[in-house]
Amino acid sequence: MKRLIQFHWIMFLILAAGALVAGSASAQGPVPAPLTFGPTAVQPNRVSNAVDTQLVVTGVAFLDGAAVVIDGYGALETVFVSESMLRAMLPAGVPAGVYDVRVVNPDATSAVLEDALTVTEPDPTPGPTDTPEATATPQPTAFVRPVIVVASYGASSAQITPGSYLDFEMTLSNAGQATATNVIATFMAGDFTARATGGVRAIGNLTPGQPSRFWQPLAAGADLTSGGVATLQVKVTYTDIAGTAYEETFALTFPVVRTATGGVAPTATPTPTATPAPLLRPQLLVSAYETNVEPLEPGARFTLSMDILNQGNAGARRVTLIVGGGT
Repeated sequence: MKRLIQFHWIMFLILAAGALVAGSASAQGPVPAPLTFGPTAVQPNRVSNAVDTQLVVTGVAFLDGAAVVIDGYGALETVFVSESMLRAMLPAGVPAGVYDVRVVNPDATSAVLEDALTVTEPDPTPGPTDTPEATATPQPTAFVRPVIVVASYGASSAQITPGSYLDFEMTLSNAGQATATNVIATFMAGDFTARATGGVRAIGNLTPGQPSRFWQPLAAGADLTSGGVATLQVKVTYTDIAGTAYEETFALTFPVVRTATGGVAPTATPTPTATPAPLLRPQLLVSAYETNVEPLEPGARFTLSMDILNQGNAGARRVTLIVGGGT
């Protein structure tokens, strides 16, 4: 009898344990089968429809050529990265809402990830705020400087021959917008040699538009080519009121007349004294100039247009224009 009672208790415990295991399995439900194909995540999963957004879709068993489809909107431009990743471009303007994301393989199999993407409207534009009172912005300072130019020049003799002496007349003018100070003209040795002052003339100060006329004795070189052209180089240095130094170099040309050579000169026949011929020489003047940028500022690129007139009574040849600032 005692063994029978023990057997009943053992059977009771076995049945109770079985009931517990069965109840636990029933509560957990059936075990899902592993995913063999389909999307598992979308990043980012919340976007604004104000701009284009690139989506990264991850999952399983993607094939090259697979397409990402937004249910209720349409297929997206898709790039195959790997069997577990696709990239798709969501264009701006997709209506706001919550969308299912579907992947369709080239073999027409498809799988969907529900409520995987939320599209929102852009944040409303904030209302107007108090605009701070405008303050005066200082205007850029126009770049001004003195510019010394040759207004006119000439020689005391209409005929320059090798080895002759002459007085050279020159008029400098300040074509800039600021006063030129410490203006000094230096006559460089070459076809001509200065006969006095050591070839250096101190002009002084020139205000904008002010001219200064002066004379310099010269000697023409003995080796000048008859019938050619002699060049006189004049270097002009000056500063502005701030002490910035400038330098200009002018090349001024003169015709050289031929000299008689060979044999005994014939006896001159007396003739009536002729009226002196007027001095024939060119005279170049800058009549107008302008730039395509107003006002000019340091470092600005611009185009300078100039009108140059020959106010003399002879043609100007080998004209040289030197444009530049100070050094």
